[in-house]
Amino acid sequence: MTAAIHFCCCPNSHPFKDRHILLKEPTKIGRSVARSRPATNNAVFDCKVLSRNHALLWYENGKFYIQDTRSSNGTFVNNQRLSKATEESAAVEVNSCDIVQFGVDVVDNTRKLTHGCIVSRIRLFLPNGEESKQSTTRNTSILEKVPFNNNPLPSVQSQDLYQLHQYLQEALHREQMLEQKLALLQRLVVNSHDASEKGWQALINEDRLLSRLEFLENQLQTLNKNQNEDELNMKLQQLQEDKYNYENTSKETLRKALQEKLEAVRKLSNLERSLSNTEDECTHLRLMHEQTQNELAELAATHQSKIKELHELTEKLQEMERKHEESKATIEIQQNELQRELTDLQQEESALRVKFNSLQEEADLRNTEKEVPNNVCHEDRGIQVEQMDKIDKLFNGADELENIVNSGKLKHSLKDQMDDLTKLQEELSSKNEVIEANEQEILSLKNDLDSARMAAVENVSEVTLLRHKLSEREDEMKTLLESATSDLQHQLSDAKLEIDARTNTADQLQDQLAEMESCLSEL
Repeated sequence: MTAAIHFCCCPNSHPFKDRHILLKEPTKIGRSVARSRPATNNAVFDCKVLSRNHALLWYENGKFYIQDTRSSNGTFVNNQRLSKATEESAAVEVNSCDIVQFGVDVVDNTRKLTHGCIVSRIRLFLPNGEESKQSTTRNTSILEKVPFNNNPLPSVQSQDLYQLHQYLQEALHREQMLEQKLALLQRLVVNSHDASEKGWQALINEDRLLSRLEFLENQLQTLNKNQNEDELNMKLQQLQEDKYNYENTSKETLRKALQEKLEAVRKLSNLERSLSNTEDECTHLRLMHEQTQNELAELAATHQSKIKELHELTEKLQEMERKHEESKATIEIQQNELQRELTDLQQEESALRVKFNSLQEEADLRNTEKEVPNNVCHEDRGIQVEQMDKIDKLFNGADELENIVNSGKLKHSLKDQMDDLTKLQEELSSKNEVIEANEQEILSLKNDLDSARMAAVENVSEVTLLRHKLSEREDEMKTLLESATSDLQHQLSDAKLEIDARTNTADQLQDQLAEMESCLSEL
């Protein structure tokens, strides 16, 4: 079997079907051409932002590698570009579930289109059919690292942070699109200004034509002095009527032009004010974007530090619990031994007391027998002598026992054992104090873990709020730009229509002037 890779299309990618490719040899990733068409078993994509030979992907020594082969728009792994434009990158190891991006979004200003790039999540499979290891940046949840609490609470994962970074990159791209639209709006404003200038030029030409008409009329009056007076009067009356009509038409046209000029100036000032507000809003959004990126970096650093602290606290907690169990077992063993020794001492003391009492009774019996009368029979004398010897032995043993008791050896031995017992009890109490201190420290560590978990939840809420604010700002900016663009386009079309109407009026006046010049030449 051979290694394989599976490309899964992401929502923000140029659409393509999922691909499953066997890596028998280095696989070329590139744009579709006549001899190489897209298929489910190759890495050729029908996307304009890719180069023909964009990148290479291969399997070697149990690892998967990718290399950018001097592409124009770059190759990205987890949003990190491999090399600069038109430069070949070094081989970079990739892991399963990494996000791979080929190219960047390109905007076609002439057609008002955006050509998307290829964004895919890759799944890597080893020759034995098992999936390769995932990227180490995808850590498990913070709360899963707490062994003593199973409450389901929100978690912050590195994947969420990476998605937020992707959203910020998309917002930056949309901001660039907005800047391009602002440039287009500026060009529309310049075109409107040019149209206004052309309108004023048409008014000036119209005024020149009227002056020329007045001059020709004066020439006509001069020439008509030598003509027939009736014909001249009729032509003069006709000319005066035409002049009156032309003047009325010119005045009306001039009035409309002035009114339209004032309206255009007013709209232009409104548009300039809107443009200024839009630029301020763009600046504010850019600052918010930078601030959000800084906060994201701080959150990522805090996240990593919290994870490290959780590891340390968990290890410390486990060590303290282990020591606690060992101390507890040791103390129980010592306590059992002390209890056993105390029982033995009590039994030994009872036996000594019983022996002492029996010896005391025998001594009393011997004293009583000494007082027996001497008229005992001679035959009993031998028996009495034997009994007296035994009694002497008993009294000697009693004396020795009494000497031992009186000398304090027994008391001293019992005292030593009681002292040892007291020391052992003191050690037991000290061990109990150590156990209580360990329990307090364990409780403190648990409180620290709870505070770390609450901080993680707060970080999740803050990230969600930042994402919501960013989307709202983008929607407002998009609506404002669309309305401003629509207004400018309508104004530009109205200005073009006005220029065409004025040009037609000027052409008509020139035709009439030519007819009058021809009439004058005939006269």
